[in-house]
Amino acid sequence: MREIVRWTTPTIKITFDTIDPAEITAAYLTIKTNGSTVVSKDITTMTVGDGFISWTLTQEECGNLAANTRAVVVCDWKLSSGTRGESRTAVFNVVEAGKDEVI
Repeated sequence: MREIVRWTTPTIKITFDTIDPAEITAAYLTIKTNGSTVVSKDITTMTVGDGFISWTLTQEECGNLAANTRAVVVCDWKLSSGTRGESRTAVFNVVEAGKDEVI
């Protein structure tokens, strides 16, 4: 299983095979642990690439994830045509970093 290490700055990347990410007009990344939303990011902090969109978490956001839990990650998006979609749900184990703070 994939991991997110607390207090790091991981990039969450969502890839698309059938739509052009440049046509996305609204997007939200949500990360939940223990059923509660811990990180919520919108299109204003999103990066658009060739066939993908991505967000980079800050150390603070990543540090807010509870250690030794599972983080559930999902992206909701909307195209300029009005079509709306959702990514597959991804699950990550959240593990401790060596230093338990922002450095």
